[in-house]
Amino acid sequence: MDTEDRLKILDPIACIRAHPEMYLPWGLSDGDSLALRLADDAMATTGLAISLRAGEWWGVASEADWIGLSKARGVSDYFERIIPFPEAGPNSMRAGILVAAFAEDVVTWDETAETLVKGRAEALGPMLELRRRHPEWKRLVAFRPSPADASAGSRAAKTTRVKTGEEIQAFVETMIARIYKHPKLFGADAESVMLALRCYHDVWAKVANRGPDYNFALRAVLKEEGCGPYYFSTHYKKRLARTADDSEDSAIDYVIRQWRKVDARLGLEDPSPR
Repeated sequence: MDTEDRLKILDPIACIRAHPEMYLPWGLSDGDSLALRLADDAMATTGLAISLRAGEWWGVASEADWIGLSKARGVSDYFERIIPFPEAGPNSMRAGILVAAFAEDVVTWDETAETLVKGRAEALGPMLELRRRHPEWKRLVAFRPSPADASAGSRAAKTTRVKTGEEIQAFVETMIARIYKHPKLFGADAESVMLALRCYHDVWAKVANRGPDYNFALRAVLKEEGCGPYYFSTHYKKRLARTADDSEDSAIDYVIRQWRKVDARLGLEDPSPR
């Protein structure tokens, strides 16, 4: 028997389903985890995406067709094949196949057509109503996670072993980096982004046993900026915004710059690109 006869062609979806911890945070395949991963994909491609929930369905929408802009050879290919995505970081891949692997039903729309990727297109009324109200969406992907997968992932997280402090710290640092990279996935305004970063940094300081260092670093940056009684988002809007029409994006960018200064004082490495 020659080498070619001995080679085994692996099903990529089966491989992914067998090792969810390699592709999804904590190995969980619930709707929120899949939507976050898919929204990351869309944001990295188009710069703008939203995740949503309508009835039994989760979804991600964008004013640009990130599937069409990817290297996929069509819609089916996006959900069936592991597609490298180096723009998102080393060893990154497109998220379509993750949704196909762990969701029970998957449907997508571009401007003109609906494509059933997997399962059944039923009980879509609330999602279709959202699509009707947002004609600016050039791509919408909707999915229903498999109840068996979601419950199995939850049980695995609870019964296999408790995460170590180092693992929790690494996860929190990853979430901080995600906020820096795609802040509008975590809030539509500077106050929401500020709250998300404050919460994750508070957890990081507790897990890393760096509470005093963190408090000192945060106070130092607040003092440098002359924030007085305000946090970064409020300080920017009350004191630094040039006009009443100063964009929310400018305020969010300011908030992120200040938290990066806090990270620098803590020696907290930021894996996200600037």
